[in-house]
Amino acid sequence: MKKLILTALLITSIFAKADELTIKAEINKELSSKYLAFFELDIKNNTQEWQNLKDKKVSFGANADKNIEVIQGKKLAAYFEYIKAKAKLKGKMDTLFSMGLSMISPMASMGSTAISYTKEDMPEGHLYRNSLIPPGVTVKMFFVISSKNHKDYGYLNSFKFNKQDLEFREAQYSTKKNIVTGDIEDIKFQYIWQSDI
Repeated sequence: MKKLILTALLITSIFAKADELTIKAEINKELSSKYLAFFELDIKNNTQEWQNLKDKKVSFGANADKNIEVIQGKKLAAYFEYIKAKAKLKGKMDTLFSMGLSMISPMASMGSTAISYTKEDMPEGHLYRNSLIPPGVTVKMFFVISSKNHKDYGYLNSFKFNKQDLEFREAQYSTKKNIVTGDIEDIKFQYIWQSDI
């Protein structure tokens, strides 16, 4: 009987903790490329207490994790240089670019790559930098991954964050009615990230 009560309390505790934070994840298509994905997280603290995100772990699954790296340091600085160049090429700085660029340190946004990043000194808004979530608010965080060998692990649309499953984009396929024949056809969405699958 004691084991049953303890198990029930443990399950209640797990579900209570999951409700403390609501996390929404998506890929920013404008800031991504074939082998780089810019993930945006909206993390809402539903409690009256400060929440501390400890031991943050992102996992796409055993096979994918061998081929996916959360980029940091000089690689992250080089990635943001690419984003700035892409924005200049387009001749505009829309809100998506502005949001992504505002998350990096002022030195990096001025073009300096001489920035050393540690877990304590990541760019502003980076998942690995921020830990405290104020009570009753939603904070925006991001991380960027570099990936390879997409065909080895297939198309991804979710990942685990601290054991919580997060879906980050809609289904890979949609249906469309062919105007000429009247037939229903499956249409494959072409995302920039993993577009070689």
